[in-house]
Amino acid sequence: MADQAPAVPATDRIAIESWNDKEISGTVRNGDAVRLNIYLANRRMVSLDASVPLVHFDNATFQVNTEFFPAACLRDINLTIEHADGAISSFNPNDVRHVSNAVPHSLYGGMWIDYPDWEERLNEKLRDGVVSETVAELIRTFVADGYVVIPQAVSPEVVAHVNDRMLDVWAGQVPGHKIEVYGESVQVVDVDSKYYSQAHKLLDSYAFIPEAQHAASAPAVVEFMSAVFEDKPKAFQQLTFEWGSQQAIHKDTAYVKIDGNPMSMMATWVALEDITEGTGELEYYVGSHRSPDYIFGSLSKWMEAAPQEHEDFLAALHADAEAYGHRRAKFLPKAGDVLIWHADLAHGGSAVTRHGVTRRSQVTHFTAAKNAPYYSRWSGFASNVRNGVEFVSSYSNVTPD
Repeated sequence: MADQAPAVPATDRIAIESWNDKEISGTVRNGDAVRLNIYLANRRMVSLDASVPLVHFDNATFQVNTEFFPAACLRDINLTIEHADGAISSFNPNDVRHVSNAVPHSLYGGMWIDYPDWEERLNEKLRDGVVSETVAELIRTFVADGYVVIPQAVSPEVVAHVNDRMLDVWAGQVPGHKIEVYGESVQVVDVDSKYYSQAHKLLDSYAFIPEAQHAASAPAVVEFMSAVFEDKPKAFQQLTFEWGSQQAIHKDTAYVKIDGNPMSMMATWVALEDITEGTGELEYYVGSHRSPDYIFGSLSKWMEAAPQEHEDFLAALHADAEAYGHRRAKFLPKAGDVLIWHADLAHGGSAVTRHGVTRRSQVTHFTAAKNAPYYSRWSGFASNVRNGVEFVSSYSNVTPD
């Protein structure tokens, strides 16, 4: 196949100077390079004969900016240099060459459900009693649509307790709790009642409020996520909304960064009240988790690698939906209903037409316990385990009580 990395040995014509989570750089000793190819998991990402914003390349040197590139994917990168005399030099620091055709949908990894043999593996799990038929049916829906709904997963008592504690937050009784206020600009500040009526989201409430941990770790949700992750879930970000966000349709993988397997991610949307149409209800393109990767700067899944492409990225999601026939749908749940979505499901907040009507909800992002969020590169707050979920935050130690 044309996009497969050629199986050639590394030669002494390349000198690698660095290969880390900041950059990959090196020199071509004879200064005779004519093309640089970058492969990820044996699939070609980019082929260059000149520099682009994230990649410097000339006849004698190359430098790839990997600051906004998942650290765990660095071991799967392979570089090849085409020389003027037709020779090809190939290099990977771990000498890893992928030969299997069993690769996930995305270049950047995935969970077992993202591999072509997911159904065979699911049947094996059923036979071995690893998953129940109830969970298996949820997984089938999740694979097909990119999301699944578990009605009344969070009990009325827990919903009521969370809402009561949110009143305490706004009354200034939960010190240290942060809020993101957005509009023309975005700022993260301490919670203050003056922001209540503005567009906002409370950040990592579970770090301060045990009730928010309970809402995010409902038994049916934990059972499903544990089966999909094949690991204990790790909650690493939570957003609590009072009003509809009206956020443009997007994919979380552009902004919510995991340093392990960047596609090993799910999110939950917990309704903290009955949601009615016109309040900025959640909307999404069904099946959009299987549309192609949008690659920022020809290199990264993460928007920060090439923020100037953000509008193109958003436009591409609508174009993909039209091209692949993904219908647009909305979520109008009852209090306690939970929608779980795949890392790459295109979703957003619909337009608010009933101003002044709340849309109380709580979104939590999860990965497998073995993975680390990007912010763990500099953040070291203590985590807490509750109901089979590890909770970690970039803002505070997570309270155990």
